[in-house]
Amino acid sequence: MLVPIGFRSFRTEVLACRPDFCAACGGVRVSVQVRGFQWLSVFAIPLLPLGRHTRWLCHTCGRPPQAIFRLPAAILALAGFDMAAYATAMLFTGDTTGEDIYYVWEGRLLFGAFALLMGVLVVKYLRIPNRREHLRHLQPASLETCLLCGGTLDHATPQRCQGCGVARGEPEA
Repeated sequence: MLVPIGFRSFRTEVLACRPDFCAACGGVRVSVQVRGFQWLSVFAIPLLPLGRHTRWLCHTCGRPPQAIFRLPAAILALAGFDMAAYATAMLFTGDTTGEDIYYVWEGRLLFGAFALLMGVLVVKYLRIPNRREHLRHLQPASLETCLLCGGTLDHATPQRCQGCGVARGEPEA
């Protein structure tokens, strides 16, 4: 049985925004710094309070801009090769007339499909752009307009939007 466990944030507020490169989206996006009270939840019911957390999130996809949730290509390639070898061994061996025919074909199809999936993931992983390289070529945001609402920024330090009250942040490499 699958039990949906996750994290929920309540009373979130946007503190700052900045132009950033989102590795999850693969493009230049606006990142927002949000602060909220986080809870551990089961079946979308908050159970355990975890405290206040502040983090940067992509305004487009909602994930951390620096996070890439992918395994290294060498591990994916090794797992794909192992599964392809096992699927090939299952294809040429095994009893095709007995009661175990279901398990033989299940192994052939499942491990072949998983090997194909690992190959696709390796190809996708090799196309991931380098975040630091993109941040070097990132154009700075305007010093007068807010990235979120388009309002004007004041000239104090840190700069705050007069419309939405969000501060302007700087990207970290």
